[in-house]
Amino acid sequence: MSSQTQQAETKTSRRALLRMFASAFFLFAVGFLLVGIPFWWRQHRIIQTWPKTQAEVVRTEVVPVTSGGRTAHQLRVELVYRIRGSVRTTLYRPERPTETAEEQQKMAANFQPGSVLPIAYQPEDPSRVVVHPGYNFRFFFLPALLGGAALACAVCGVLLLVASFRSAA
Repeated sequence: MSSQTQQAETKTSRRALLRMFASAFFLFAVGFLLVGIPFWWRQHRIIQTWPKTQAEVVRTEVVPVTSGGRTAHQLRVELVYRIRGSVRTTLYRPERPTETAEEQQKMAANFQPGSVLPIAYQPEDPSRVVVHPGYNFRFFFLPALLGGAALACAVCGVLLLVASFRSAA
């Protein structure tokens, strides 16, 4: 086998490998988008369709919760708000439980009793609320993270695809 034939085969296999990796990155990008779109759509629908009102913080407390034999701590915020003339109360849990109560106590500083917060509530179940609804980073964190991962994978796929065409020359 001549060295030119060997070089041509090496280039061909390198191009094929680069294109295979590019295809994998494109598939990951599509996968991240497919996973992220329902999260984005849910957040968008909350902002667009859930009615908004003001809620007053009545009480905050950090309570221990046990799951799977492990104890964690959960912040619970009691909110009171008015919907079409009737007073509603709900228990809002702003974050997931954490191992230490101190983390939840820091969060509780954002929910001082007597403070007033904007909320959106689900029309079918007004006890389901979202505090501080709106187009902000925190509300769209997961969709933004998945969209960023999709973009990064797509860029890697494009770079690998371009590299495969350049190696052909």
